[in-house]
Amino acid sequence: MSDDKHYLNLSNERIDKGFNEIDIAMGKVVNEHKLNIFEVLTVLEMMATKVRQNNIDQYLLETVTRFQELLNREDEHGR
Repeated sequence: MSDDKHYLNLSNERIDKGFNEIDIAMGKVVNEHKLNIFEVLTVLEMMATKVRQNNIDQYLLETVTRFQELLNREDEHGR
């Protein structure tokens, strides 16, 4: 597993870059599209929900893949 996928290996540099990009986008959302604080919070919660769901889906996919690889190895060895 690569370090960028491991939750204990957080990169401050990557987090700062992500924060800066989202900050720029939020500025545009508020200034150009005139969303109010409640609309912005709704957008952020929707994004957080999407990220959580994508992480859950990815975890399940990786878990099922590892399980299938284990079964395949066992089948190859005649177990």
